[in-house]
Amino acid sequence: MSGNKGRRRPSEPSFFSFASPNVDEDDVQFPDSDLDSTNISINGVDYSTNLQTVTIGDSTSSATYDLPSKWQKSDSSKSSYTDPSQSTTTTIASSITVQSLPLAIPLSSLTTVPSLCDALNLSAPRTSDVVSAAKRSDKQSNIYYEWDLAFSPKTCPPALSSSAQNFGNLGICPYEEIHLIRAVVNPSNIGEVSVFESTSSREGWTLGNSDVRSVRASFKLRQS
Repeated sequence: MSGNKGRRRPSEPSFFSFASPNVDEDDVQFPDSDLDSTNISINGVDYSTNLQTVTIGDSTSSATYDLPSKWQKSDSSKSSYTDPSQSTTTTIASSITVQSLPLAIPLSSLTTVPSLCDALNLSAPRTSDVVSAAKRSDKQSNIYYEWDLAFSPKTCPPALSSSAQNFGNLGICPYEEIHLIRAVVNPSNIGEVSVFESTSSREGWTLGNSDVRSVRASFKLRQS
């Protein structure tokens, strides 16, 4: 039986505003990664609460983000991760990428999904919905822009055609991918922007969305 062709979610407006401006980064990041290690037991397995810090770039332009130590790479050829503490092989983050790109316009002017995808070279589909957008500042006065994008297909997969997630008979497909974006202009090079993007499937997001959000929140410029 073919998938259910129906209406998608009501389309997003062609613009969006940034919520919660000037939130201090201390409110949204992981605990400091240099704290003494503490072991916790989950499903009979011990994990360290220390974070794995990933550094990207060189001495003139670099950024970091922190991964939970309980995460394990599910594919050595790319940055995809599972969480063994969940007792499942489901991938929590199917991709985590960081790019440094030239940007000739302010980040605040990127007000549609297509403009975001083009300017920031995102893997998120141009037809994704904007779930939320925010602007945050750190102690060095760097401004980080965040977007939560979610993509749902035009045709619902057969397995979901009769699912409660399919919103009854409306034919509105559930989200299939969730993309968390975080971007900041390099203060030493105003024409350059550093872009973080994580991608999760619906199943991975259900299991590990709080961890994925924390990883995105930990992304920051490394300044001497």
